[in-house]
Amino acid sequence: RFFEEDSPLIGAVLIHPFREHHRDPLAMTRHGVLELTGNACLGLAPMLSVAWWWGAPADGALGVFPYGVLLAAALGGFATNLFHGWAHAPRVPPPVAWLQRRGLILSARAHAAHHHRGEGAYCVTVGWMNGWTDRLGVFLLLERALRAAGVPAARSPAPRAPV
Repeated sequence: RFFEEDSPLIGAVLIHPFREHHRDPLAMTRHGVLELTGNACLGLAPMLSVAWWWGAPADGALGVFPYGVLLAAALGGFATNLFHGWAHAPRVPPPVAWLQRRGLILSARAHAAHHHRGEGAYCVTVGWMNGWTDRLGVFLLLERALRAAGVPAARSPAPRAPV
């Protein structure tokens, strides 16, 4: 709902693929792994660089814990578009289907609500957080915060397309 495909810095690498996926939900399935994960890697690089620059964790489990959380978040961020693409794919490899059936990664069924309702169900890594984030209005609050910060709404928001 915010930013444009020609927005500086993020338009070509974040907004365009998002809008393309809403115009043509199967577009993601025609992209290779590097194209699906490359933008996430670019976004994660500064965060991981700061962690590396900060240095080795302190001794003991509490010193290692923040690095483990950071690496888990980075892995999830890296894999998000893969999981999202598989939720749109007509067929997936058996190990992916197994993970989807168990709710460990986003399934087509869990993601369909986002495309059919057009609002909510924005979590595209696993999908099980959608109930919580939708009930708590997390993304509505984020939209309000962006508007309050003076970020204009998109001239042409993503169309609602079927899965």
